[in-house]
Amino acid sequence: MAHGGQVLAPEMPVTGVGYLAYCQDTEDNIFGLMQADPNAA
Repeated sequence: MAHGGQVLAPEMPVTGVGYLAYCQDTEDNIFGLMQADPNAA
């Protein structure tokens, strides 16, 4: 990533819920991102 963060787990589907990914910032904080999509399979 441009400013030093990294993707720990790329986008993965959560069936019927959406998509989930895990990242880490430059201060070693781990966080998840969720995108709602009931059609995720």
